[in-house]
Amino acid sequence: MKSGSKLVKTIGIILIVLIISGYAIYQTYNLVAGPVLSVSYPASGMTYTEPLVEIKGFVKNASHITLNDNPIFVNEEGTFSEKLLLSYGYNIFEIEINDKFERTKREKIELIYNPNENL
Repeated sequence: MKSGSKLVKTIGIILIVLIISGYAIYQTYNLVAGPVLSVSYPASGMTYTEPLVEIKGFVKNASHITLNDNPIFVNEEGTFSEKLLLSYGYNIFEIEINDKFERTKREKIELIYNPNENL
C-alpha cells in the first residue's frame, strides 16, 4: 500500500513543478520576446491633400517610445496617437521603441503631401 501512496505523492510533486514552471515561462515570455511595435495608420506610401495627419499605433513591452526623436505617450492599453503637420512633398517619420533591456524596434512611415493632387 505504501508504494501506491508514494506513486501518488510523486505524481503530485511532478504536477506542481510542471504548473510552476509553466506559469514562470508564461510570465517571462513578454520579457524574452522583446518590444512590439505596430503602426495601424497611416500606411507608408500614402498621399495626402491635407497637411495634418494623425499617426496611430500599438506598442507592447516598451519602456521608451519616440517619434522623430521626440518622446510620445502611450495609454494603459498600449495605444498611441500623434498629430503631425506634413511638409510639401516627401515626408519620413520614424517611430522607435526600446524595452528595459535596450532592445530596439523601429518603423519608418513615408508619406507624400500634395495639396494640388485633386485639382
